[in-house]
Amino acid sequence: MSVLRYSITVSFILLCLTMAGRDIVVLYDNDVHCAVDGYAAMAELKKQYSEENDVIVVSSGDYLQGGIIGASSKGSDIIRIMNSVGYDAVTLGNHEFDYGIDVMKQRVSELKATVVSCNFKFEGGRVFSGYTIINRGGRRVAFVGVCTPTSIQSSTPANFMDEGGRFVYDFSWNDIVWEVQDAVDKARGEGADYVIVLSHLGEEPDERGVTSEYVISKTTGIDMLADGHSHSTIERKMVRDKNGKEVILTQTGTKFGNIGLLVIHDNGKLENRLIRTETVEKNNDATARVIDEIRKNVNAKYGQRVGRTSVKLRIYDDNGERLVRSQECNMGDLATDAVRMLTGAEMAFMNGGSLRVDLDEGRIRYQDLHEVEPFGCKILMTRVTGEKILDILEGSVAFLPEESGTFLQVSGIRFKVNASIKSPAIFSSDGFITGYEGERRVSDVYVMQDGKWVKLEKDREYVIATTDYCLIKKGCHNIFAGCMVEKGSEGVLMTDIMAQYIKKNLRGKVGRQYRKQDNRIIIK
Repeated sequence: MSVLRYSITVSFILLCLTMAGRDIVVLYDNDVHCAVDGYAAMAELKKQYSEENDVIVVSSGDYLQGGIIGASSKGSDIIRIMNSVGYDAVTLGNHEFDYGIDVMKQRVSELKATVVSCNFKFEGGRVFSGYTIINRGGRRVAFVGVCTPTSIQSSTPANFMDEGGRFVYDFSWNDIVWEVQDAVDKARGEGADYVIVLSHLGEEPDERGVTSEYVISKTTGIDMLADGHSHSTIERKMVRDKNGKEVILTQTGTKFGNIGLLVIHDNGKLENRLIRTETVEKNNDATARVIDEIRKNVNAKYGQRVGRTSVKLRIYDDNGERLVRSQECNMGDLATDAVRMLTGAEMAFMNGGSLRVDLDEGRIRYQDLHEVEPFGCKILMTRVTGEKILDILEGSVAFLPEESGTFLQVSGIRFKVNASIKSPAIFSSDGFITGYEGERRVSDVYVMQDGKWVKLEKDREYVIATTDYCLIKKGCHNIFAGCMVEKGSEGVLMTDIMAQYIKKNLRGKVGRQYRKQDNRIIIK
């Protein structure tokens, strides 16, 4: 044997001895929503665990949207930060589609991690691979991706259509279990020793009863499902699959409250736990520098002061329960007042799903308003009859008492809702509301005219303002279908409208007029 060959053989044996006994550590997150400081903690954990283990870093989605750093760059800065951490595999949450399909594809091309989704389809074919297999120390770990089946409805429906209005993208709503099982079986067939599902499904069942637990219960071959979407904190819940095998179900919460840690021991045993991100003693210097540079640039551009508020502007109550998607709230009052006042419309409507955070008492900066409405919605006007307004309101409250992003915050109009009446809304197979049949929930509708409340007239035309998401992008279950954009309506950013309203109309001071909601929507 030559000296060179002997040297190579000895080196290989030493390497194998070194790798033997090393555990595989999987660090995982979900629903980060632009809480970027947590990435420095994630990077530090990766560095520390890599000293004695083989580390894989993954995400179950919703990282591109949820804060000014995401919105201002349409997710590009988030990708830069994630690349500094070194993610290996991710799936897409419903909010990865908020900036449109083309932007999503651009962000994916920038991301160094592998994107997996077994159920996101274009014209019947998968857009991404359903799974990826990562080899660490001779063991093969497969990661299967599952997107939210209702992403079309919860994001912007028009994003998933061709120019003719035909849906060309879908999320395999009817076949979700089959798609997951197919990906799992193929991964196992390629020699995967372990299969981990990265899903954005959540605990709350959609209209067809799909949850992460449901998918586990109807499939086989999964070892752990790292979930997202419902922002739940689930350290370790054992759920039986179709054959009775126990599968780990876990979720880290939201905004990097926790980082998930799975250990695949050398003996094959799986253990997982959640690490409170705030307990990670040191941030990774390299990732922290990237975050600081990006934040400095964003603050320079969006940090200007708009005004102050002496009251807390809420979309949540004191117990953390979300208000904005099921009842009137003072943040909704402020936002829609801003739209009505600055556009000159008779009424303004804004879906609750577009308003994302509270504003505490104190200084209001432009970037704070971006946090409230991070989607970059534009405001447009349309001319509709009173009868159409009644239909819009009926669609708005169709899901009560359950919350829905379709629920409208309003200005210039007030009405009552009887939620004990079954909603008369009729839904298409695409999830759009196409009409109403039966007793109406909405009654006693009045509009503001010359400072007085007068009864809505069915046959009269009114000029109303709402977001492009509602009016032309088929959002809110398409309840604004048939409404045409008013000539001359330019489409001003919602954040600009709120900023101007606070600066000029309120003279920089949000005060007692918004201390509580204005009783525009009375629900009984």
